[in-house]
Amino acid sequence: MEILILSKTKYGVTQACVGGICIENKQFVRLLDSQGRYQSEDTSFEIGDIWNINFTQSLHRREPHVEDVIINNQAFVKKVDTMESFIKDLNVTIWENDIMNIFDGKMLWQVNGKGYLSENTKNYPTNSVGFWISDVDLIFSNGYYIYEKNGSSKPIVYKGSEAPIHIIPKGKLIRLSLAKWWKPDGSENEERCYLQLSGWYSNKPESK
Repeated sequence: MEILILSKTKYGVTQACVGGICIENKQFVRLLDSQGRYQSEDTSFEIGDIWNINFTQSLHRREPHVEDVIINNQAFVKKVDTMESFIKDLNVTIWENDIMNIFDGKMLWQVNGKGYLSENTKNYPTNSVGFWISDVDLIFSNGYYIYEKNGSSKPIVYKGSEAPIHIIPKGKLIRLSLAKWWKPDGSENEERCYLQLSGWYSNKPESK
């Protein structure tokens, strides 16, 4: 099945979390190696690549992280430069405007503005990844993109592999994801998965 590579985020010291979407059926996937592990940091997968990949579903998925698949074999097909247009032409769901609309409106928000899901809620969105078009500019500061509107500030940690830009303009196509379930050692809080920003897309030939 042909898969468009959407994101690469650093995981641990030597691994990369690689996300993609199946072009035929619009299924989001997270590409694990034959041992069920994340890709090595020197993986051949690059954002914008299309690969023909045969895979099987991982048996160790936990909602809402239902995208994990194990690669059986792979072959490079081609490179896509016009990522923004290509993704929009897939007619996949894209959340638009206010940040409260992302992940089907199911995000919770800490006092500090960080978004998360709680294991106590059980009302999880369909996927742990998705596309968003913001109605305001996102400003980069200290590792976060800040969504600021009506006096409210919501920081979204940036986990992408590309160098951050100072401003992601409103109207730009963005990829959001939810980190794996986690809580700090000794914390009295339940496990949570936190909102993160893993990339944005443009049409390279048009931006020259």
